[in-house]
Amino acid sequence: MGLVSLAGLRSFRPAWKRVMQGLSQRVTQALTDQAHHCFWCGRPALLSVRAASATPADAPAYWIRAECVHCGVEGETGNDSCLPSVDQLVYWSDPRARQFLLRHPRCVSSLRPEVERDGTDALTFQLADLDGGDRLTVVARRETLRVLLLD
Repeated sequence: MGLVSLAGLRSFRPAWKRVMQGLSQRVTQALTDQAHHCFWCGRPALLSVRAASATPADAPAYWIRAECVHCGVEGETGNDSCLPSVDQLVYWSDPRARQFLLRHPRCVSSLRPEVERDGTDALTFQLADLDGGDRLTVVARRETLRVLLLD
C-alpha cells in the first residue's frame, strides 16, 4: 500500500520486519500527535485506541480504529485490516520488545487487566516464549500506546 518502502529487500523476513516497524512507528506517532492522514485519501482522519464492549474469547480486547470523514472509509485492527493488532504495535514500536520478539520467534502474547501508571490508564501485555520460558512484560499508555515500562 506504499506505507513503508520495501526498496532493496528480496526476502520475506526483512520485508515483514520493516513493515511492522514502519507501521508501528507511524500509528504510535499518529496517536501521540493526534494527527493522522487517511491511508486511502491522504486527508486528515481520526485514529484512536478503542476497548471492545463484548468480544468472543479469541478477539482482541483493544483495537485501533481509523475513521475518515472525507472519504468515508473506516477500519480497525483485525483480520481484514492493514493495521497490526494493538499488542503488535506496542511490541514493534519499542526496540527492546522488538529484540525480544526477534530472539524468541515462538511467543504468545497476553493482555493483563488495565492499570493506572503515572496518572494515566495503561495496558499491560506479556510476551511468553514457548520454548524457553522467558517472559517480557510491557506497560503502555492506553491512549498513545507509548511504552512506559518493560520488565
